[in-house]
Amino acid sequence: MVNFNITTRGDVIAPLKASVTLWKKVFGVYVEIPCLDNVGSCEYADICSFLEPIQSCPEPFTQLGIPCKCPFKMGTYNLPQTSFDVQVQLPFPLGDLKLQASLTSDQGSVGCYIFEATIE
Repeated sequence: MVNFNITTRGDVIAPLKASVTLWKKVFGVYVEIPCLDNVGSCEYADICSFLEPIQSCPEPFTQLGIPCKCPFKMGTYNLPQTSFDVQVQLPFPLGDLKLQASLTSDQGSVGCYIFEATIE
């Protein structure tokens, strides 16, 4: 399950730096996941290049006009709580995750976002 409501105050284009902290719920408590194989609590020089290999956005994104790779046009993107299948290999067990991403571009801070998801 995943949901979010994001507002961008301007177009978001590459390069988009990201400082990501990822937590996994273990016995009811969120524990930080270190950066493993470029996944987890990592620093990314350009998150847009990380998203580039995505072939197609999940159906809930396309139905609501939400992009899943750069550029992100200025606006508000709202994804109500939903679930969808993705093919992902994670270097840690699946479960409840929380992710905080602080994004910056050449023009300065883009924003800080928190996502929560359950990956089964």
